Amino acid sequence: MDRYDVNDAINILWKCGIRTFPSLLMYLNKGGYKIQERTLRNKIDELMKNGFVSDHRQGQSGRKPLLTQRHKNQIDALLKREPEFNAAEIKRELNLPCTQKAIREYLNQVGLKFMRILTAPRITPKHKEKRLNFARSHRHDNWNNTFFLDESTFCIGSHRHSCYQRPNDRRYSETFKHPSKIHLLGMISFKGASQLIIFEENLTAKLFEGFLGKLKKDGEKLYLRKKFRIAMDKDPKHTAHRIDDYIKKNNIDILNDWPPSSPDLNLIENIWGLIEKEIQKLHIKTLYSLKRAVRSIWVRLTRPERLRSLIYSMEDRLKAVLASKGGRTRY
Repeated sequence: MDRYDVNDAINILWKCGIRTFPSLLMYLNKGGYKIQERTLRNKIDELMKNGFVSDHRQGQSGRKPLLTQRHKNQIDALLKREPEFNAAEIKRELNLPCTQKAIREYLNQVGLKFMRILTAPRITPKHKEKRLNFARSHRHDNWNNTFFLDESTFCIGSHRHSCYQRPNDRRYSETFKHPSKIHLLGMISFKGASQLIIFEENLTAKLFEGFLGKLKKDGEKLYLRKKFRIAMDKDPKHTAHRIDDYIKKNNIDILNDWPPSSPDLNLIENIWGLIEKEIQKLHIKTLYSLKRAVRSIWVRLTRPERLRSLIYSMEDRLKAVLASKGGRTRY
């Protein structure tokens, strides 16, 4: 009887001569049909009157959904005006009769996720031209012998804004660099990473010269004095005269045509992002704990097997720059 619904089963049993309440209930239970006693008695009354029972439900059955299409349209309109609203604020603002979970499920269905608003430097037409030239010149480079160098700053208790947005169409909030609690400096490559340099003072050309010497030695250890190059941005501390003299004196190979406003091409930015994401989960309140945490996370995130896929992505990043005509990419 498992091929039939409960009404079909009752009709068949009735035609076979099984017409008492206990007998019908017993055979239905044996067939795996669950039916309330009151419902079965009502169906017997219908059988006595018409000789068969039918399904009286019209269309879909079940509870009417609390989140109607009208509510969904209201949510869509609200998020266009206030994209930073979360599910609780949406429910309160629109006075919706559904739960916050229902709102989140609907937003996930239409491809929206509550993610932080990305920050990115302003890209001018001149920057776009330089980014395009760089992508054309280095599209077919072998990036396995390149170190990606950069510094980052971390605050205790820092956070980033989040809002509902599509993963392939992220929102950006333009910001400018500012002093923070601690500064990190390091390099990553196909063969591994340098030491992580942590300092609290503002970075100067003189200070960077000493750090660059340490990073150079780490690079030579990883590549066993084989030729490698360093990619870094055009920060004034990186391009000071004393740094140029130091680079020439120590025969350091630098990618001199690195384009401005291009954190999406400097792979170590991904590492900084991952470190920040983990730091925010720890709710660190002291400088000592912050330093210990970043050192531990750096060692774990910069294992060679984890960095290789990141290095391989450089080719796709340059293609994305070409596709966007020098504009911002999703990286």
